[in-house]
Amino acid sequence: MHIAFKVKYCHPVFEDELVVKICSDIFYTTARQLDAEIQELGFSREHCHMVVDLGLNSIPHFAKCMKGRSGYFLLKAFPELKKKCFWGSGFWSPVVYFDSVGRDEDQMRNYVRKQGNTTSL
Repeated sequence: MHIAFKVKYCHPVFEDELVVKICSDIFYTTARQLDAEIQELGFSREHCHMVVDLGLNSIPHFAKCMKGRSGYFLLKAFPELKKKCFWGSGFWSPVVYFDSVGRDEDQMRNYVRKQGNTTSL
């Protein structure tokens, strides 16, 4: 699956490499705990894309776990972001984009890789 999450209010929080690193670590750890596999992960200024094998997880369950855990830990690690950008609300927009990778998995992986900051297995 190709899944994308957008930051609430479109704040460009992923311009900070440390935020990207911590968010990546949280995503990979959470995916392992869900028996899912993130194959590509890319960050733009205010959103992220991933190519992921969900295993037996449903898309809503996977998104809830990924967004909930990452949002909680990111706002805890960067309290100045919460104060400056999110005013006590959540980190992620409630919207989740998802689609099948389709026939050309390499094309989708390249798209995710071309986001500003990328990590892969």
